[in-house]
Amino acid sequence: MSQVEAVASREFPVVIRHAEPSDVAVVSETWLESYRNDSPWAHRLTDRVFFAHHQPAVAELLSRSCALVACDPQDERVVYGAVVWEPLTPEGPALHWVYVRKALRRFGIARRLLAATDLPPDLAGVNVTHPTYSWYATRRLGPGGEVVRAGRSGLEELFPRAVVNFYLGLGVPSRDALEVP
Repeated sequence: MSQVEAVASREFPVVIRHAEPSDVAVVSETWLESYRNDSPWAHRLTDRVFFAHHQPAVAELLSRSCALVACDPQDERVVYGAVVWEPLTPEGPALHWVYVRKALRRFGIARRLLAATDLPPDLAGVNVTHPTYSWYATRRLGPGGEVVRAGRSGLEELFPRAVVNFYLGLGVPSRDALEVP
């Protein structure tokens, strides 16, 4: 995206712009806090362990990634959400984080953030490094052990060709990406 995109829809008016240095703190803080609470595994760790290990990982990802924020059109310092991605890693493009404030979800803000990136619209081949509960479909087992949907569909169903790759988000390359003699 080469210029600031102002988006005003019937859903919710936002301005989508490149993240500025002043946005890094709010993006980092919301990423860490929301992932801490909404990740299938991170909420099982103590705060001390999670933040000690994940804060440096998020800082590293933010330093080398592209980031856009969705803002209030009247005051662009008010951030509604963000997307953080890398167009190219040794394992292909990576979507590290998409976040929208809870009160503003279901208004298409995350969809518009993703559309403003250079990632494929269907996320085909894109490494998703920080999936949360909303990525996964809500399911429960039926009386015969079959999977029965017990809630709304997850994003994994909307983007079946995306690849969940936690390790890429933690800076751990795959064996295939390493040069081994």
